[in-house]
Amino acid sequence: IGHINSFDEVMAVGFYELNLAHVGDRFIFQELLHLSQREKKDESLIHPLLDGQTFSIPAKWILGGVPEFGVLSFFYVRDKTTATRVLEYGSVDHNKKEPPRGSMSSFVEEYLRPHCLEDTGCPVGDAWTHAFMCRRVRNKLAEKFDRPEYCFAALDDDKSGVIDPAELAAGLMQVGVLLTEEESAKLIHELDDDASGEISVVEFIDFWSDFAPEKRFDPEISESGVVPSVHEEASFESRQSAHSALRSSVQ
Repeated sequence: IGHINSFDEVMAVGFYELNLAHVGDRFIFQELLHLSQREKKDESLIHPLLDGQTFSIPAKWILGGVPEFGVLSFFYVRDKTTATRVLEYGSVDHNKKEPPRGSMSSFVEEYLRPHCLEDTGCPVGDAWTHAFMCRRVRNKLAEKFDRPEYCFAALDDDKSGVIDPAELAAGLMQVGVLLTEEESAKLIHELDDDASGEISVVEFIDFWSDFAPEKRFDPEISESGVVPSVHEEASFESRQSAHSALRSSVQ
């Protein structure tokens, strides 16, 4: 049905990557821009990038001056008060009537559920954007590499056995992931467990596993027939041993 027809202002919270050369993408952005003004939340559109560059959305764009070129990415977020009001009364006029039931969805990926209003698929606040960004990075890399050690070896451009921030940024650009400075800093913090300033193979494989799209094994489900992965089942010591072996294999 196309992303234009599936766009719904009630469930507008999410990540957007729009090609402004396409009229449909411009329409969606203009709708979100006007929506943010109606909701009187200037902070609704966060982490905007235009062609990979951090920028502030010009005021003239609100009046219809959106350019017809460039790739624009951003998150649309709502605080709890706004999200609750929108779900109860709609996104355009909060004083009229509740939105049609077809506009509301309770579907959401499990990792986002702790950030959502109860019984809805609507994340509130902006804390969820970090988890989303980490999964997006991991999944983009997984499209090119089927194993984390192969990905690590490719990102480790100087073959030093560690990945520095510049190598990570260059590698992400090659797979089409562009991050703001704030997002890049948060990603490095997520990856760099020991705060050394560099990412080891152990840290990278942990990141790869932690943000995998598959649902992780629940040890409390004793009769499910699911066999836990090595990463889930192993002790910290045995994981370190396995990761050390992988480190040797990529050097």
